[in-house]
Amino acid sequence: MYIPIVAERLRSLRNLKKLTIREVQEFTGLTAGNISCWENGRYLPSAAALVLLSELYEVSIDWILTGTDNNQTPPKEKLDPELEVMLEYMKEMWQCSRDRQGWLKIQFNEAFPKFKEWFKKNKIKISRDSGYRS
Repeated sequence: MYIPIVAERLRSLRNLKKLTIREVQEFTGLTAGNISCWENGRYLPSAAALVLLSELYEVSIDWILTGTDNNQTPPKEKLDPELEVMLEYMKEMWQCSRDRQGWLKIQFNEAFPKFKEWFKKNKIKISRDSGYRS
């Protein structure tokens, strides 16, 4: 019962990082056969393998084994680096003059016309102080 849950976590972590089994093998030195066996629930990784996997996936061993960790939240999918830069730029613009905020709003509405409709449909308003609010 315990092994399939760990197997699913390992598979999910690899997919979140968008890695193939071969890439995990290259980054960690672990064999592709073992990685496949762990992800298919045939057996659990050794302590040494758990250390390597936790470092690669940026989670604790505790999270891999139990799904909980008091010091760490479950991993989140990382954004495309280009998108992260765009979002940072938008955050900076949001904190600048009203003229620039107006310009940003116009650009955003032109780029994402359906986004505005979605906000209205879901009764979400944009608050300058706290981001989104319902």
